[in-house]
Amino acid sequence: MKIYTTAQTNGEAWQAMDGATIASINVVFRLAFPLYVLKDFANPSIVPVAPSEGDSYLVDSTGTCWGLTVTAKQIICSIGGVWTILPKTIDDLLEDMSNNIDANLSLRKIYASIAAMNADVTNPIGDDSKPILKGQLVVIQNVSDITEMGKVYRYSGTGWEYVCKIGDILRKIQTVVTKPESVTFSNSTGNWKLIIAAG
Repeated sequence: MKIYTTAQTNGEAWQAMDGATIASINVVFRLAFPLYVLKDFANPSIVPVAPSEGDSYLVDSTGTCWGLTVTAKQIICSIGGVWTILPKTIDDLLEDMSNNIDANLSLRKIYASIAAMNADVTNPIGDDSKPILKGQLVVIQNVSDITEMGKVYRYSGTGWEYVCKIGDILRKIQTVVTKPESVTFSNSTGNWKLIIAAG
């Protein structure tokens, strides 16, 4: 996702950020900084009068803004009445969100059976050699027991909670997605991911 501003860089025309865009970015922003609110772009010529604690502004170009040396995509925030640059840029926040969604919605491991999964409850490791965290999903691929095949479980931190069966998910998606044939599986990273491309 690119964030466009009224400036131009590298020959790309940028567009002004509207209220809907600010609201969308605030969703991501408030995940990292729940007490702060992104208000708008930081206009170096107009310093906000009496900002509230946590009022934040997205920097759209490198230079000086409100007494700070800034670079594009940094976020300036009013903390204790002083303008401060937050430690994460908007790109960092978007990447964090993407990684969080990817990690939590990916099927982190394929187990050969429910018994194998149940035996792996203390610090389970995903197929990518990273720890499976509370709330993350795994799937059963038991070719000798069709009743177990495709069952999805969520890690509770101490055990496994049944979520659904892959076939159930696909049936529900097909009632929502305009082109059911666009529902596919990808195993490019060793994790099965559900990719939905509504047409």
